[in-house]
Amino acid sequence: KDTMATKHSAVQRLLARTISQNCAGRSLLAGVRSSSCRQTPHCFHPHPLSASTTTITRSYASTTVEGSAPNKRAETSRGDNNNNNSKSSAYVSPFQEIFDTIQQGKTYLGTTEFQIPETKLLKCGIPEHVLKFKTTAYGRFLEAPYVRPMEHCVTLQVAMRHIPLTEVERLVLKEIVGTRLNDETGVLQLTSSQFGSRIENKRHVVSMLERAVESAKVLAARVEEEAKAEA
Repeated sequence: KDTMATKHSAVQRLLARTISQNCAGRSLLAGVRSSSCRQTPHCFHPHPLSASTTTITRSYASTTVEGSAPNKRAETSRGDNNNNNSKSSAYVSPFQEIFDTIQQGKTYLGTTEFQIPETKLLKCGIPEHVLKFKTTAYGRFLEAPYVRPMEHCVTLQVAMRHIPLTEVERLVLKEIVGTRLNDETGVLQLTSSQFGSRIENKRHVVSMLERAVESAKVLAARVEEEAKAEA
């Protein structure tokens, strides 16, 4: 019994010493002297898992976390801002050359004024941009011959006002082309289906137009020479 009593008293003294140390730490954090904390009756509770010890431990841990978290967040935010600033300053847009050209007021060709592109002319003097081409395209066939008739046919249309001819030359050209010239609309229409390729037929129909215009000029010149000889 004496041995059990001695052990019990030693355990109580150890618990009291531990609780007093915790109370001293709590008083330092709260700004109160440890002596006032020792005088409170609940600080010397004999049970090791008392509510007071648990509260002290949690409050101490919470003050540590709350005091250190804002500093870490501030350092992290500062680091992110520095990284974003460095990235934004080092970024170069892939369209920077286009933006510089717009700010300088230059065109794609590097000039500051708009320049009318050169007009391409045929050998007979007709501008290429006034020519109109028509063709027909069909879907792919699964059976032979896989191509419909007149699929490669190309039609050329040009207005007579775009052909640089005199009155006599226009009359001669009208005699050469015949019904291919519509008198009501004044549009000359030529068609080619000689080759099995639209590209070749396009070249052929342009060649037909050039030859017809050149022939009209030659025949008109002969008519004028004969008229002068008779006069």
